[in-house]
Amino acid sequence: MFDRIDIKIKAGDGGNGAVSFRREMYVPFGGPDGGNGGKGGDVIIKVDKSTDSLRAFSNNKLYKAENGFNGAGRQKYGKNGKDIILAVPPGTMIIAQEGDTEVLLADLNNIGEKILIAVGGKGGWGNVHFKSSTNQTPRLAQRGEKGEEKTLRLEMRLIADAGIIGYPNAGKSTLLAAASAAKPKVASYPFTTLEPILGVVNIGLDSFVLAEIPGLIEGAHLGKGLGHDFLRHAMRTRILIHLISGTSDTPTEDMIKVNNELALFDPSLAKKPQIVAVNKTDLPEVQEKLEIIKSELNGADIKAHYISAEMGQGVNELMAAAFEVLKKQAVTPKHTEAPGKIFRPQPRETGITVTREGDMWIIHAPGLDRLMAGGGATEGELRWQLNSQLEKRGINSILEKAGVKAGDKVRCGDLIWEWDKPGSKANRIGILGGTFDPVHLGHLMMAEEAKAALDLSEVLLIPAGQRMSRPNEDVTPAEHRLAMLKLAVEGKPYLKVSSVEIERKGPSYTSDTITAIKKKSGEDDLYFILGWDSLAQLPDWHEPSKIINLCTLVAVPRPGYAKPSLKALEGVLPGISQKVMYLDKPRIDISATEIREMAAQGESIEQLVPATVAQYIKKHKLYTASGG
Repeated sequence: MFDRIDIKIKAGDGGNGAVSFRREMYVPFGGPDGGNGGKGGDVIIKVDKSTDSLRAFSNNKLYKAENGFNGAGRQKYGKNGKDIILAVPPGTMIIAQEGDTEVLLADLNNIGEKILIAVGGKGGWGNVHFKSSTNQTPRLAQRGEKGEEKTLRLEMRLIADAGIIGYPNAGKSTLLAAASAAKPKVASYPFTTLEPILGVVNIGLDSFVLAEIPGLIEGAHLGKGLGHDFLRHAMRTRILIHLISGTSDTPTEDMIKVNNELALFDPSLAKKPQIVAVNKTDLPEVQEKLEIIKSELNGADIKAHYISAEMGQGVNELMAAAFEVLKKQAVTPKHTEAPGKIFRPQPRETGITVTREGDMWIIHAPGLDRLMAGGGATEGELRWQLNSQLEKRGINSILEKAGVKAGDKVRCGDLIWEWDKPGSKANRIGILGGTFDPVHLGHLMMAEEAKAALDLSEVLLIPAGQRMSRPNEDVTPAEHRLAMLKLAVEGKPYLKVSSVEIERKGPSYTSDTITAIKKKSGEDDLYFILGWDSLAQLPDWHEPSKIINLCTLVAVPRPGYAKPSLKALEGVLPGISQKVMYLDKPRIDISATEIREMAAQGESIEQLVPATVAQYIKKHKLYTASGG
């Protein structure tokens, strides 16, 4: 009989969150829109009336629920994984094996009763959840959480009103056959019955379920004979019919030994009501010593029934007596029943901890250790965005207290990096160059977007001196462009104007400007802000390799220009893919050339430039035939 079996179960893993950005016509401010992953399927065990054994689990020992599906763009959530429902018969106990200990998770007795035994993993967050005022283009998402795994032992214990116990060959099968319609195997040798058998006993219009518990011998509680396999079935019965063979040389001693085995296996078994019956009284050898048996039992204050199961003598009276005891049990409060369910859920996530393994620090943080990078993210972007998550949750402080030092390797989930205390030695300075002829709202929005997205301490606006890219182009005198820039940044202390290029004599190259700023700023981190069009042309600039070595490039959209391929640029400038960060905003279509043309025609430009700049242009008659 398949009444005890070990299996493994695995709930579904959660789906991964998506890293995606909105790309839609007529939506210039499309931001992150990666959806969450779906939840993994659960493992549920349910009592099914159509199942009478654990035989269905004998061939397959691993049961897995469906994984959740990954999220997608447009904030599309992944589909949840399907649950798996395992059908078990009534009377099934579910025991979890946790190391060397066993924990009872459930004791299922009623049809339709079910328990959630393993919880599917949560779906990972899409990058839309990582958007903040300082991180407008998050390129991080979460992996789905792993589903719970368990090793279980399923035990089916027959649910019967009364159980027949006794030594092997005491006639238990014969009694069950005589009292019910059950047809157990009957033979004249011990251990004829190898599995418990149920039968229904009819008492007038009433009935009860009678179970034959296969033979017990001395040492059964230690597993001798068929001990453990069948003693547990006796746990389910409400009363016991203790059958003694009249042919035994020591019938009273046999009864005492069986009762000792019950008590040693589980004390509650010995406390169950018992009806004693001496069997085989029709045999001549039993008739000869029947009075001696009665005298011994009476002397032990044991009231017994004397029956012949083979001949049917006394069977009806025995069953009627058993039914009367059962009726009394029905109205008596039960104090010895094992708890119906014992469920000890473990916390899915613990607090934040930091441990050291060799030369690497390992961060264990709920959710954070499931972070993953989206495609196209550069090392600089990932380090900055990951650090913002660490700082938000106080993990940097925990690392410092644990003794981490600059340059130490740190791992969180699959991400590994060298640690450096944020803000310990460097500011983050943005650099935005251009002719600024004139400075307009698009320039200011680029600077402010970069500051917010990268948490820059300041942004330097640097007007060009003698432009090498367009040497023949007429440019408004430097004093006017500087004056307009200073007016534009009034009230914005984080935006500063530098005249480093204008003051430089001769040709002005970006590499020279960044070198000069780096020399002055020392350990500060530099972020050079440029448009997608300029990034695509970078290989043609003067000393492009020097530029990418000195700073991180922050590429912002330019209307009418496609986002450059880092893979293509890498073929020309090795290492550039690790030094570029893409921003998806602002997407403002403002052209300095158009502003100059509108001003020349006397049209209003106040919606395109700061009001103070518009007034300056009008006052000095810039971009007009009579002006500069």
